[in-house]
Formats: sequence, structure tokens, C-alpha cells
Amino acid sequence: MFDKYRDTGELQSNSVDMTRNMWNTLPSTWETWIAGDAKYEDEKGGYYMHVDVGYLRVVFFGGLIGLFFYLRYIFSLAKLTYKRSGKDIDIKYFVYTYYFLVLVWMWKGHYDTNSFLYLFLFMATLGQNKRLLRNNMRRPSKVVTLANKAKR
Repeated sequence: MFDKYRDTGELQSNSVDMTRNMWNTLPSTWETWIAGDAKYEDEKGGYYMHVDVGYLRVVFFGGLIGLFFYLRYIFSLAKLTYKRSGKDIDIKYFVYTYYFLVLVWMWKGHYDTNSFLYLFLFMATLGQNKRLLRNNMRRPSKVVTLANKAKR
């Protein structure tokens, strides 16, 4: 796209033009808008309705209700990752930047990058458990403290 702009002065490419044309393919019924058609691929294995735009693929599959729950799920996963990290500010910026990028990427296609968030959630949970274990080992337990008081 940028090479073509440098050569011809036009900022366009076949991929961008095809994506822009896919945005013209919208659901034709209220039922599809609300609950979708529950189809992700057509009979030949291609994109249902010949649409590869992420938002529209989710809308054609599960309607606006499905799109809401899909985006809410990703946001909840990002938020949980942040909480499990011990509310580390760097993780906060990372997961919310990730969520923003998913929203941007879905303008072009449907990207299921949740496996990355699962990995970060696992690492954040592991880190939180190590911090809890380390803090509990430093603090004497109530049983030991009560036993010491009883001896006095």
C-alpha cells in the first residue's frame, strides 16, 4: 500500500479495497442483527456472506448480542489479568492496549488472540500466588503467636 502511494500517489491496495467493500454487506433482517444466523462459514468452507471483517463476522454469527458478549468476554479476561497481576501498572497498560488493538484489528478481520491473554493470565496468577506464599512465609502464623503467648 505504501509502495503504491510512493509510486502513484494513491493510498489504496486490493486488500483495503476488498475490506471496504465487505463493509457494504450488512445483515438484511432484524433477526440477523439481533441474534445472528449462527453461521461462521458457508457451505464451501469460505466466509459466510463472503465477509471477513471481524465485527461483521461476529454479527452474522451471533448478532449484536453475540458481539456484545464476545467483546465483553475479551474485556473481562483483560481485566482479570490486570487484577491477578497485583494491579501492576505496566500490566494494566498492556492489557488495555491489547484490548484496544483487538478493537482495531477487528475492522480488518476476526482475530482470536485470547490465547495470549490466557498466557498472561496464567503468568499473573502464578506471580500472585508466589507473592502470597512469600508474604505468608515471612509472617508468623496465628497458631505460633498464640502458643508463644501461652508460654509466657
